[in-house]
Amino acid sequence: MPKPPNLNTHLSNLRGSPYSKFAEHIKNMGTPTYPLHIGDTYLTPVKGACMEDLTEKQYPGMHRYTKTVGYPDLVREISECYCIDLDQILVTPGATGGLFLLAQTFVGMGEEVLILAPYWPLAAGIVQNVGGKPVSVPFYDRDLSVSDLLSPYLTDKTVAIYVNTPNNPTGLMLNEKQVTDLTTFARKNNLWIWADEVYEKLVFDDCHIEMKTYAPERTFSLYSFSKVFGMAGNRCGFILGPNAQTVRYLQKSAVNSFYSVSTASQIAALRALKMGESWLGYAREAYKQIAYETADILDLPRPQGSTFHFWDIKPYLQGRDMDDVFLRCIAAKLLIAPGSSFGAQYSTYVRFCYTCAPPGNRERGSDPLEGNLTRFLMSDGVRFGFLS
Repeated sequence: MPKPPNLNTHLSNLRGSPYSKFAEHIKNMGTPTYPLHIGDTYLTPVKGACMEDLTEKQYPGMHRYTKTVGYPDLVREISECYCIDLDQILVTPGATGGLFLLAQTFVGMGEEVLILAPYWPLAAGIVQNVGGKPVSVPFYDRDLSVSDLLSPYLTDKTVAIYVNTPNNPTGLMLNEKQVTDLTTFARKNNLWIWADEVYEKLVFDDCHIEMKTYAPERTFSLYSFSKVFGMAGNRCGFILGPNAQTVRYLQKSAVNSFYSVSTASQIAALRALKMGESWLGYAREAYKQIAYETADILDLPRPQGSTFHFWDIKPYLQGRDMDDVFLRCIAAKLLIAPGSSFGAQYSTYVRFCYTCAPPGNRERGSDPLEGNLTRFLMSDGVRFGFLS
């Protein structure tokens, strides 16, 4: 164990931000005009589910601790919505906190988790944070079978598969055959499945397929109110576990880390579940329109869900370095996420969120379509002019 002032190696190697190398430039930039690097929404939560809508009179004790598994009324609502037993539910500080609990509880030092890439960046960091080894497996942009894709990365230290559908950053979803093959592979090799399904309700045309339906005995499903109901700052999500025993283990980890999720945040989440269906329908249609418009303008595939585009700009680099691209963007107060954060194989990609600023808001210069992409990527009638 390293002594002061040293840190554990697996922690000191973690990046604090995908923009770490540009920290000084971003500091000098100040507040970005176009913060397309963060997955968030311009919409406020449904009326009645904002913090200002909650009162102590209506919810006595809302500022006190609640049960460590979750606010009882919220747990019951989740149970009804997802047709699952109460003792298979654990409320967590967002899906991020839920994934950390899974890694902390089920990954030993040096054990490996197959992370299907491109992946949400924190997934790898969380596994590394507990002393495990994240193994990036190129997946969503490959045409081989699930077994052919995963088998080369399987070792006797592999304990779990992390899969995100709809996917951040690509917007792709697993189809029924892929889900069936993946669960068959996990069962054959006795692996846990960590199913990140935070965008389950942000699906544009097809139907979302739940992983736990095909492998209920080994699947932990992660959900969040952050993306679905515009409550990212509330930090509230939940895990659905395969059985009561595994959830009790997770609860022990929760008690000895964050204890319980903010009671007020859980009440807001409860109200969103009860009152937010029409809000969600509006949000989904608004996101879909923006997603398709930006995809068509930039000649990108239309995403099936989530709130992101993942764009390979290699054809337009013309020998230039990616660092130069990001520096030019920063100079224009535009932030987009570097593809290398989503897997080493994606160093020439960028990810941007098309829901983080309101469309058509030209007066404030925050329109992610006309105010950002066409202005910086198609300036003076030259496509991707900011690269020149």
